[in-house]
Amino acid sequence: MLGTGRPAPNFSMKKLTSILVLIAAVVVGIFCIFGDDSYNKLASMRRTLESEREQNNQLEASVGELKREVRLLQSDPRAIEKAARNELGMARPSEQIFFFDKIEDGKKRE
Repeated sequence: MLGTGRPAPNFSMKKLTSILVLIAAVVVGIFCIFGDDSYNKLASMRRTLESEREQNNQLEASVGELKREVRLLQSDPRAIEKAARNELGMARPSEQIFFFDKIEDGKKRE
């Protein structure tokens, strides 16, 4: 009897349930991979996290170097003189300062 709305006699309810569960699992898997809260988003967030951690490590190293420089400038007169000469272009009254242009690739300026 094909017109009664019942499954064919050789098609059991267990097979139908198994197929429906398989289809549901495939649909859920697709949403897990391609949905808004997907595996791709998780992987992207992990890459971003790693990048941020690397940037933090670089900034921490920079902060450590700056702290060391501050301690030197607070306690060592030679460090103060070196900073004044290199960063501010200062000199003692009896000294003259000469500035030279850098020559790139061994070419002379004309």
